[in-house]
Amino acid sequence: MDSIKKIIESYNSLDNSFIKILVAIIVFFIFIFCLYILFSIVLLPFMKLFNKFTDNNISNVPDKRDYLLGTLSEKVGFEHVGEVLINSSNGTSIRPAKLYKKEDIENQIELPKNSPVIIIDFDDNGNALVIKNKNI
Repeated sequence: MDSIKKIIESYNSLDNSFIKILVAIIVFFIFIFCLYILFSIVLLPFMKLFNKFTDNNISNVPDKRDYLLGTLSEKVGFEHVGEVLINSSNGTSIRPAKLYKKEDIENQIELPKNSPVIIIDFDDNGNALVIKNKNI
């Protein structure tokens, strides 16, 4: 409590009114910032819950029955993730892509950029698991 009294006394002992105003503005912004952080922490669980119940994003989620065809916009290799451009009935999207077949990974196969691919599935991280489309 004594430290707060000392801070107030040192503030009151300032002679220049410009410095007093500057200190008051700085204290005000620190107070607003602390309130912002406090409300963010307190309201975060409610915002997540609200978002979970109100998020009806179906515009870029592929249909489970679709056989998705895509074109690689970045090469896909055995040791790195590429990108696949998906043209579906709902629109166009770009997703990360990995090889689907274990044999392709073991044989260190790479699919070059602009290769037509078939998207077999999506893994837990949202990566499209692809194989080369030999029909095109």
